[in-house]
Amino acid sequence: LVEYEAWLKEFQSYIAKRNQNPLDTANNKRLMELSAESEKRKTTLELYMKDPKFADYFNQITKEVTASI
Repeated sequence: LVEYEAWLKEFQSYIAKRNQNPLDTANNKRLMELSAESEKRKTTLELYMKDPKFADYFNQITKEVTASI
């Protein structure tokens, strides 16, 4: 979950940069790489989300990081 939190913070920072400058190719490239990473984690995340405690904490982290932007 710590890895997800770090990934989400990085992803959100690149989203914010893209919103400021949609033509920044280096930023957009990294954003695509981060998106690809999320696909790799999807199966594992779906498995962990079956645990209610994990799901609650996961959702809490997601809200906190999203709200900080």
